[in-house]
Amino acid sequence: MRGGSWFVAALSASCLLGSSIARADEGVAECSAAYEEAQVLQRQGKYVEASLRGAVCAKPTCGQVISAECSKLYEIIQNETPSIVLGARDPDQNDLTDVRVFVDGVLVREKLDGSPFSINPGPHLFRFEAPHLPPVEKTFAVRTGERLRLVSVTLGEKHAAVSPLLRGPLPGGETPGAPHSSGPSASSLRVPAYVLTGFAVLGFAGFGLLRGLGTQDFNHLVTTCKPTCNPDDVDSVRLKFTLSYASLGVGIGAAATAAALLLASIGKSDTKQVRIVPQTGGGVAQFITRF
Repeated sequence: MRGGSWFVAALSASCLLGSSIARADEGVAECSAAYEEAQVLQRQGKYVEASLRGAVCAKPTCGQVISAECSKLYEIIQNETPSIVLGARDPDQNDLTDVRVFVDGVLVREKLDGSPFSINPGPHLFRFEAPHLPPVEKTFAVRTGERLRLVSVTLGEKHAAVSPLLRGPLPGGETPGAPHSSGPSASSLRVPAYVLTGFAVLGFAGFGLLRGLGTQDFNHLVTTCKPTCNPDDVDSVRLKFTLSYASLGVGIGAAATAAALLLASIGKSDTKQVRIVPQTGGGVAQFITRF
């Protein structure tokens, strides 16, 4: 081979080697940049974007040192990245699948298939749209590290039942759909009302008795020893007056509670009936109730 040919071959090999080295340097620079960007995005709470950059620098082609460090960072980001599962139901609580979902204005699902997807932590506005149903918008706060959280809404409202007043009674006189009373009956309210009435009577009687005794002792002290009465005698009079006020308070409280229970029992009376009785020259209105 001539000298010129050797020179050309050597020059070509040198160029190829230089090109390979340049590409290797560019690859290392890209891996380093991806590693730095992944750390910045992680600190900003943008875990989804940080995960994408971490996947770039974790490749073996980035070199053993960068790849190892980036792989550790990528694993941390994956553990911190929240994931959610979307769900929607109709007014009868049946699952819906033909639903489009937007998160912060971006379409994330054309249909609901139960599969999870990653999302950045923080509050997000979800919008659910289904055919023939009004859309629903709701804000959910997603937490760091939260996994497979169900984000579900109900689309549409259940139709109200037809009012029993618009429907006729059944043969037995029962109105269909009429609500059954829940809560205490009239008789169960009257029993404690009677007991409290007894406490009220005792309270008022005690007030009268203690007030009378205290007044009697007070007048005795005024006429016999004022102003140098025995302190023990004075304290005894004061105690009678204090107990009389306490007894009065018990009587008032018991009486008020008993009255409230009796009124409530009247409201739950078993039978109420209003009727007009015709009479000569007019009529009489009657209200009948059974306790």
